[in-house]
Amino acid sequence: MKKISLLFVFFIFSFFLTNYANANNSDIIKSLIGNYEGELIYPNGDKLPITTEVYLNDFGNLEGKYTFADFGGEEIKGNLYNFEIKSANKILIKWRDVYGRGWLEVNYSNDNFQGTWGVINNDVFEKAGDWNGRKIISTDSIESKLQKLKSFFEDELITQEEYDAKRKEILDEL
Repeated sequence: MKKISLLFVFFIFSFFLTNYANANNSDIIKSLIGNYEGELIYPNGDKLPITTEVYLNDFGNLEGKYTFADFGGEEIKGNLYNFEIKSANKILIKWRDVYGRGWLEVNYSNDNFQGTWGVINNDVFEKAGDWNGRKIISTDSIESKLQKLKSFFEDELITQEEYDAKRKEILDEL
């Protein structure tokens, strides 16, 4: 009987721990989604501006895209995938573009990230530089959200209370 009760306690503890971690990861995932502008920084100090977009794919997993102009001016587009949440502020991400494939490890907080990026050569991770960014909020998208919300209210699809609460939420994005 003791074995059964210990096993039951372990099962319940594991269940709550898993659900707690999933709830926290869900919040982290929501906070990561968005558009960023930043820079790639090479060991010699050279910097290249970069834009990054993070979104959920059709399967509910984080993915991303990035674009930068290399030193010759050629526009390079790449993909971010395999987001691994190490903690509330640390995320390990893999990238792929015409130059190859690599990794990006970032510390994320307050809609900003600072991290290190590198390449993968023969399954060996080699640091190549730093990558930083800050989340950008398009005033166009906020304006369109407010207009859509207003039309919902005017068409009586939502109540005054729902309108006010959602309007405040949208404006808080600024």
